[in-house]
Amino acid sequence: MDIAIREQVDLLIPTVTEELPIVAKGWGQRRVIPAMIGPYEAVYTANDKFLTAERLAQSGVAVPRYCLPSQIGSPADIGRLLGWPCLSKPRIGRGGRGVTVWQEEEYTRLRALDDRVILQEFLPGTDYAPNVYLGRDGQATVIVLEKTKLREGIVGNAAEVQRVTAPDVAALAVAAARALNCVGPLDIDIRRRADGRPAVLEINARFGANIAHAPEVLDAALADFGVSS
Repeated sequence: MDIAIREQVDLLIPTVTEELPIVAKGWGQRRVIPAMIGPYEAVYTANDKFLTAERLAQSGVAVPRYCLPSQIGSPADIGRLLGWPCLSKPRIGRGGRGVTVWQEEEYTRLRALDDRVILQEFLPGTDYAPNVYLGRDGQATVIVLEKTKLREGIVGNAAEVQRVTAPDVAALAVAAARALNCVGPLDIDIRRRADGRPAVLEINARFGANIAHAPEVLDAALADFGVSS
């Protein structure tokens, strides 16, 4: 905050995941300079993938089946709770860092994980990155991007994307954002189950890396703060 004041910043747009809870908390207390970020509780929840899954599930928003490593004691537990293969990823982290898909024969190594990670059902369908801006007036702007190529093969960040029309994905992204009481820019990961139904993997309370493919979202965000693009 002190740096922003000293540099006479007109509008702060945080984009680094690790900074988001810090900025949301600081700006929630002292809004001397406008910041394009949501309420602290929403940002804090989105920053933790386990808390996100819990909150969304409680609100009736579709998510993959999930649990913590401490909640499983055998391969059969995973088969019952999640199904094989399953996926693990850091509860707090960004991009595809630390995301692993596990087969049943790898259970011995999987059981060494602790509750700093979340275990999830692996969804095999199409992967999407809806870019969303949820305005301070409650209006939502959504552009759905399909991840046509992933950096890690079947998981991870998008190496290539294309704009698509997927109303069910767009509606789910907005429902997830509102369930967490988010405001501002959001980069949401959604993937389809084998039967085609979409589910929310995670929410990033910031602009996504592929925002250049969704300029309408950036335009809506700037207009909300009275800035011309």
